[in-house]
Amino acid sequence: MTAMFSKKTEKLLCEMAIIVDATVLQSALRKDRITRAVILNANARFVSPSYVIEEILEHREEIMLAAELDKKSFEKLLAALLKRIDIHEVSDKELLLAKEIISKVDADDIPYIALAVYLKGSEKRPVFLWSDDKDFQNITTDLRKLNCMVLTTKKLLERKIY
Repeated sequence: MTAMFSKKTEKLLCEMAIIVDATVLQSALRKDRITRAVILNANARFVSPSYVIEEILEHREEIMLAAELDKKSFEKLLAALLKRIDIHEVSDKELLLAKEIISKVDADDIPYIALAVYLKGSEKRPVFLWSDDKDFQNITTDLRKLNCMVLTTKKLLERKIY
């Protein structure tokens, strides 16, 4: 399935960073769904902290089982998805700032917030965090301090034309 975006939406997607968290990447790996199509076909700038790879590999067996993928197919699909996502190594400074700003977040989510901290310093536009993790929905006010907005897959799709 190829995603089709309006010219205005495509221009906006190219100009902003969309942080992809592990829930979204796992969804793209589990089934050939719209999530996979968006990552593979959207003319957007996707970024993730390097920690996302660790999270995916930690759940590799369960993802492979759910998706009915053998190891080679899993690795090939993961490589194709990661080719579309810029991986960023967050610094200790960014991790500390993220912990200070967002104290009520799961420790596994800190690297995503740290990446938002980094992008806030280098971007003039809002940063979007694409996540279906309910924990992020509970801290949207704190994330606004970073000029970061949480987008669930549903919200992301509502803004597009396919």
